Amino acid sequence: MKVRFFALLTCLFLCQVAALAAKGVVRGTVTNGTKGGGSVEGLEVELWTHATPSKKPLATAQTDKAGRFELRNIPLSDKGVYEVRVNYGDVTYTSDPVVLDAKTPTATAPVTVYDPSTDASRLVVVMHHIRLMGIHEGALQVGERMIILNVADSHTGGRTFMGERGDGGRRKVLRLSLPQGAQNVVVKEERGAAMMGTHTEESPLELGEDNYVEMLPILPTPLEALHSDSPGGIKARTVAYTYELQPRGGMYDLSRSLDYRTFTFAVLTKDPTLPLQAPLLKDGGAMPINNQTWHIYQAERLEPGINLEIKVKGKDISVSEQGMAWVMAILIFAACIVGVMIGTRVRRGSEPASRREPVPTTTKSVSKSASKRAARHVSLEEERESLVQEIAALDDQYEAGEISEEEYQRERKAKKHRLVELTKKLQKTAS
Repeated sequence: MKVRFFALLTCLFLCQVAALAAKGVVRGTVTNGTKGGGSVEGLEVELWTHATPSKKPLATAQTDKAGRFELRNIPLSDKGVYEVRVNYGDVTYTSDPVVLDAKTPTATAPVTVYDPSTDASRLVVVMHHIRLMGIHEGALQVGERMIILNVADSHTGGRTFMGERGDGGRRKVLRLSLPQGAQNVVVKEERGAAMMGTHTEESPLELGEDNYVEMLPILPTPLEALHSDSPGGIKARTVAYTYELQPRGGMYDLSRSLDYRTFTFAVLTKDPTLPLQAPLLKDGGAMPINNQTWHIYQAERLEPGINLEIKVKGKDISVSEQGMAWVMAILIFAACIVGVMIGTRVRRGSEPASRREPVPTTTKSVSKSASKRAARHVSLEEERESLVQEIAALDDQYEAGEISEEEYQRERKAKKHRLVELTKKLQKTAS
């Protein structure tokens, strides 16, 4: 009996030692996406937790001549969602999140870096819309949203747009003009830097009296990604903010000079009789959304520096929050449709005729493909990021004793399984 008892203790002890000794491995390759770009040899590679960033890297390594790396001796647990970070050209690039635990002790996490650029001519605002959200205590409530691409041509492979250094040495990547007199500017949280393939510990924005400045670098979107039907490759920057305007001389003045080349610019209101003064905007007519009728005034293919006069006479133009969600979704979808047309226009305006690639003869079919591909990409990326946050919240609930062990294990297993599926899909289509 004693022999069996000690044998059992020994077995349990050895199993515990084996579990403690189990270590994970993350392998990958750092690739420079800029053709003819700098070397990726000798770069410092770090492993960090993804959903709830750790205070220091869990493992480090250096790339070899071919950019390969291997991160070893990673402690395994049931909460292993990680990301790889690599600093190159003053930008910290990140991999897609990877899952690492006792059942999947190895993972692959490739990272693509790019040489830096300060050439703003490759930036294109796919969509810029202004939402007139009503008048409160005499102030016009305004919301603005933009989708911006750093379009790369096939000959260079693209560069990360860094902007120019400002006071204090910080780079000012995007400088977006605000209407004169804009007050109570609130920047909305959009897709984070991690979803853009970069990471920063600093504040990503700065507000001035007449402008809003973004500090986050913008990765390039290859032209091939706009033409492809797979959901990987598009690196769109979404910027959104709200503010208030007081009337001057009985008018709310939203006039501004455009900062970047803009494909679609629109002002939206529910009131078709809105007294709007905007000579360069055309009446786009009514759009039925969520059993309500919206009116759109828009312009296309606007060059940077152009002055847009937009003035609204003071009257009630209230807008429902639910309706605006539909407007934003439809406009984003419309922006995806014209994405490939923008890429073609940028390329053809900046390259010699002998090097220009042929424009597709069937623009309509290419646009449909681009819109479907972009919609799938955004959907998968957002679902994956949401799952990572849900897993982290589930871990917190379990540690706080709010849910049972059985419920925790069941929900976490299902969420992690879906996370692995999504990550594999995005890695496959982006390769």
